[in-house]
Amino acid sequence: MEYQETKTPRKRVANFTAHEKALLAKLIKSQPIVESKATDGKSVVKKNAAWALITKEFNSNSNVHKRETITLKRAWDNMKAVIRKSYATERPNVPPLSPQPGPILSMAKEVPPMTMSEINNPHDSDSTTLNTVKNNKEEEVLEDFDNLDYSNSKKNALPKESTNRTRRPMDYIRREAVMRIKHLEIKKKLDIEILKTQLEVEQIKKKSALLEEERNKCLLEKTKIELEELKKLLAK
Repeated sequence: MEYQETKTPRKRVANFTAHEKALLAKLIKSQPIVESKATDGKSVVKKNAAWALITKEFNSNSNVHKRETITLKRAWDNMKAVIRKSYATERPNVPPLSPQPGPILSMAKEVPPMTMSEINNPHDSDSTTLNTVKNNKEEEVLEDFDNLDYSNSKKNALPKESTNRTRRPMDYIRREAVMRIKHLEIKKKLDIEILKTQLEVEQIKKKSALLEEERNKCLLEKTKIELEELKKLLAK
């Protein structure tokens, strides 16, 4: 009897969606140790721990297919390969051979490769490295997904009121307030001066009336004296 070796077909997994690619890129960006070129024992342990953390956070999100670590690594390698190909098409005077990468692959471009051999750790233990490597929370990752699809966000964006209204600086407002206070003070002083002038005019009028009265009295007395003299002359 001939022995025939049967190969177990690899289980086909669902293709990565745009949402999953974006999530993977953001998680890897928060775990730069996975892009380190170091191959020493400590670095390998830290890389494996970081990938385990990436896998855990990836699978804890909703609307994603549950993936294994090796699947995520393979997907990340494919994304980087597409990026390298897109870089080749961006050379001057060379027409692009394939479509330019979208916003998801642009996110992957931003992930900086690491050249450090290890992460500084005062306790020198791999367990605390996971906490020092983890920089972004799951909520921050999900919050950035709303800005990935530029065309959809542009269509669904609600009009906002213009925030470019001119605002007068504080020093201008202070100067204006000081000028108003000075104006009120000047106006108050003018009103007081006007009242004083009116009082002086009234006093002058009273004095004039008194002088006129005295003059009339003097004329009356003079007239009486003249009449008395006329009477005396007539009596003779």
